[in-house]
Order: sequence, then structure tokens, then C-alpha cells
Amino acid sequence: MRRLLLAAGLLAVLAGALRTPEAIAPLCEILRRADDRDALAVTIAATEALAKIGPPAVPALRDLARGDAPVPSACAYTALTWINSDESVDVAREG
Repeated sequence: MRRLLLAAGLLAVLAGALRTPEAIAPLCEILRRADDRDALAVTIAATEALAKIGPPAVPALRDLARGDAPVPSACAYTALTWINSDESVDVAREG
């Protein structure tokens, strides 16, 4: 399991570095499964990657932020505050 988490973390970091919108859905899935304490580093990496992807990630982050699960919601709001766009600021203020 730890190898899988490590691989997911590395992929999250790469996706953020490449700023590829195709990675938004898998990164959001990592955040949806963020209740596992062993996955904390992966959760942080996914949050940072989504923020680096920027405005294309805002709709998916909005959905996560409005969800009932506290950890994914907090991560989504964090990523939204790191994205410098009017839309991300508006969504973060709604919360």
C-alpha cells in the first residue's frame, strides 16, 4: 500500500509541474480518499498540483469544496486560495 501511495504522490507532483488539466479528475479522486492518515503527503501533493494547474481546476475544486467530507473540502478551499483568478476567489468566498 505504501508503494502505491508513493507512486500516487509522485504522479501528483508531476501533474502539478506539467500543469496538465487531464490530471484534474485523478487528483480530485486522491482528495476524495483523503481520510487515510498514511496518505497525508499524497493529499498535500494533490492539493498543490491542483493549485498549480490553476483555473481549469476551479470547477472540480468547487464541487469538492461543497462536499460533506471535511478533509477533501478543506484541501479544495486551500487549493482555491492558491489559484490567482477571480473565479477561484469567488468560490473560496462562498464557503
